[in-house]
Amino acid sequence: MNRRTIQTILFIFFLFSYNLVKSEEPKLKLVKVKEFNSYEEYERWKGKVKKPSRIIVDKGIVKFCDEKGKVIREKKYRYMDEEEWKKICEEYEKTGKDIKGIEVYSENVEVLPNNRGLLLIKGISYYEGGVSTYEIYDEEGNLRGQIDGRPDEVLHPSPDGSYFIGIQSAEGWVDNVLRVYDGNGKIIYDDKVYDFNGMAYNITFSTDSKYAVITIIGEGEDNDGIIVYNRDENRTWKLFNNKWSIPYSGVVVFSKGIIIPTNKGVYRFSFDGKQIWFFNEKTKANYEGEKKVGSISVLSVSPDGKDIVGYAWPGIIYVIDTEIGRLIRKIELNIPIRYIPNLGFLVNRINYIFIGEGRKSTSRIYLLDKQGRVLWKKLENDLLVYAELTEDEELLIKDKEKFYLYKIQEER
Repeated sequence: MNRRTIQTILFIFFLFSYNLVKSEEPKLKLVKVKEFNSYEEYERWKGKVKKPSRIIVDKGIVKFCDEKGKVIREKKYRYMDEEEWKKICEEYEKTGKDIKGIEVYSENVEVLPNNRGLLLIKGISYYEGGVSTYEIYDEEGNLRGQIDGRPDEVLHPSPDGSYFIGIQSAEGWVDNVLRVYDGNGKIIYDDKVYDFNGMAYNITFSTDSKYAVITIIGEGEDNDGIIVYNRDENRTWKLFNNKWSIPYSGVVVFSKGIIIPTNKGVYRFSFDGKQIWFFNEKTKANYEGEKKVGSISVLSVSPDGKDIVGYAWPGIIYVIDTEIGRLIRKIELNIPIRYIPNLGFLVNRINYIFIGEGRKSTSRIYLLDKQGRVLWKKLENDLLVYAELTEDEELLIKDKEKFYLYKIQEER
């Protein structure tokens, strides 16, 4: 038997072995569990019984309730609906004055994230910006304090309601001062945190409210970066880089620290500002006749914090280990998802990835496992699909007026 014959036999054996192993890979399928007439019916079936809200806001009236849902206090505020605003604007325009100069007193209510208090926002509403006064109430309707805001300042309450981040929202030059107020409205931090033209466009809190990460975008060639506020130590640290461009999806804050997507790559920092790792793998694709280099523009961390999923044009999904920044897997979609993250979503569970775009005329959705196998997809024009990957890693799909729950099952 000559060498060529032996090589041919070995090659045939390799192909047979490869196909045998490949055929033994588990196949995934969706098994229908149950159908529901509404999303509320699905939540009841899952045992998600919502507690009665302690604070109920209803068009000009705030109702404060006890733990059993009984109203213990009411407060009225100056509520204006869209029709009323429209009428006021139309009357103002008849005077021939610039609509940007309109001044109308109004009030608005924002319930705190922990549902244990609210902000009553009072002010002269301008067409662009304005100055507001914020009254802080507890869950029983007692006034805790007041904050006199700056022009164009917007307050961002921490998840536990223990403090408020105050930043200016106007584009262009702002005073670059970060103010932090405690739960009663007292200023506890007031400092200029950067000295170039820029604006804060995203604030992300840690789940325990200890840290607040403010993403700053610089104008033109100015810096992009982050400012991190530490509640327990009442101090900040900041990081800017004039070569960075941070996407509008902002940063990810999780138990191990802060992950920042940039045009140069993905960075992980500790909560005290130490760089832990850097990941970068640029991709190239031919899109509409042009060479495109895509950087990771949106991130989603898994519930256990072990990996993070990133998406980059033209349809590349990266699964990255959060401990050391190692690439676990690279997945390429046949048809890319566009408009991430502004009109899309990226969900990272323990075993599966759910990614999609949603527009009025198009809906593209993929459900994949972390090996890159496509379990379910919708790539249809003129169709808007509602689908959700639940916390239990089941797929909930709305078809017409009903909801269908599917279990993801492997079969050999």
